[in-house]
Amino acid sequence: MDLPLLKDINKQSFRWKVMARIARVWELKRKDTGTTYEVDFLLLDRQGGTMEGLIPEKRMAQFMKHITEGTIYTIEDFNLYDAKSKFRSSDHPLRVCFTFRTKLKKVEPQPVNFPIFAHNDRPFSVLEARADQNFILSDVIGVIVQVTELLPGSSANPDERCQIYITDGNQRAVVTLWGTHATTFNTAGLVESSATQHIVALFVGVTVSHYSGLLAFKSTSVTKLYVNIPIPEMETVRHNVTGIPSQIEWFGNHRARKEPVDARIAEIAELEPNHIMDERYRFSILVTEVILSSDWWYKSCKDCRKKVQMEGDTYKCSRCITTVPMPRYKISLNAIDADAKRHEDSPFARFIFWGQQGEILTGKQVLILVA
Repeated sequence: MDLPLLKDINKQSFRWKVMARIARVWELKRKDTGTTYEVDFLLLDRQGGTMEGLIPEKRMAQFMKHITEGTIYTIEDFNLYDAKSKFRSSDHPLRVCFTFRTKLKKVEPQPVNFPIFAHNDRPFSVLEARADQNFILSDVIGVIVQVTELLPGSSANPDERCQIYITDGNQRAVVTLWGTHATTFNTAGLVESSATQHIVALFVGVTVSHYSGLLAFKSTSVTKLYVNIPIPEMETVRHNVTGIPSQIEWFGNHRARKEPVDARIAEIAELEPNHIMDERYRFSILVTEVILSSDWWYKSCKDCRKKVQMEGDTYKCSRCITTVPMPRYKISLNAIDADAKRHEDSPFARFIFWGQQGEILTGKQVLILVA
């Protein structure tokens, strides 16, 4: 018998058991110390329904070592609280609260054809009506057409930021990413990738307002960004922008990076390492080996992307104050020059594809393959 859907959860019973993907995880931190006092998450069921949940500080050690974002679990014996009054990432009227009695079990094997991405995007015209309202956070899809470099913060918010201009084919809007969302956004990589294809982005968990006459979205602690993922909504947007150039432009002043130089592995192998530092090269390669002995993904810090380690009962980042691990690509392969005449005698190089570059290489989000 199928377990109940999230939409069916109500306070008439306190003995619920559900199966859901923990689609997103975020931390609430104290402003004075930066320490985490609560971990919140978004559940996603087999029909795409969502519901928020929380792990109180006193239960974090009990559960955080068992949770990986994107994984499907069965969850039972939890408390039910009313949903937050503002900045909600789900329209469900209730939220789950883990207690010392809660049972959390990873589903093995992970079900196929189970939704991966929790989103409830709306057309720009609908999101206009949400401007300056903070009852529920919004999700939006658009093709990226312009980006800024990292911009300095302000007196009100000292964090760095970057602005991303998007379109649905009819209207432009601007998305502002703040803090770690801005510093970890691979702006230059997406600009380069847009030379051959449109970059369609889904921003989830953003606020809505207006900026310089444009519909504007701002990141929050809940925000997550997905690029060129296999969902029908992205294909619809892609179809609507067929007449718009795919190349992303830099907005405002931009310090151009060095153009990559066409090179061969055989040539680079003869150079001293100090002579090629800070240079950029473009290679045409033939992959000879995928390094299967090396893990192709790892559990990274959500803020700085550094590998997290288990310390006691939870994951820790040596640089940041975080307890939430996030899967990230680290694909290693050996390759030789594509025009090499004798493969067995040709010098090879090892290439490592991290994060978004791994997604470009495989054509899939890491969550799809890990799940």
